[in-house]
Amino acid sequence: MLRPTQARSEEARRQAEDTRVRDRAKASEIVKEREKNFAAQTQKTSRLRALRLAREAEQQAALARGQAEKKPAPSKPATQAKPSQAKPAQAKPAQPKPIEAKPSQAKPTQAKPTRAKRAAKKRV
Repeated sequence: MLRPTQARSEEARRQAEDTRVRDRAKASEIVKEREKNFAAQTQKTSRLRALRLAREAEQQAALARGQAEKKPAPSKPATQAKPSQAKPAQAKPAQPKPIEAKPSQAKPTQAKPTRAKRAAKKRV
């Protein structure tokens, strides 16, 4: 039979071991949950990427079909305007914007009374 001090120390050791086992089990559950969430997020991302790539490929194919169906219009030679008909563009002079005072600059704020001043007001 164990002495009372040895029995207490043995009980404390068993309790510490049980606590350690429970903490490790909780930690492993947390890690498993994180891995599960990461896998779900990865699957979601890959599915969205596949949808985006399919949509882009479809748009590229539609664009290629659209260009193949369109026949290029015959280009007309560019005509130049006569110098007498061309009007020179006149730029308007830029006017500076008026500077407006900010609301915080318009009114000076009063400083809060110090603790000593507040205490003096209370005493009076």
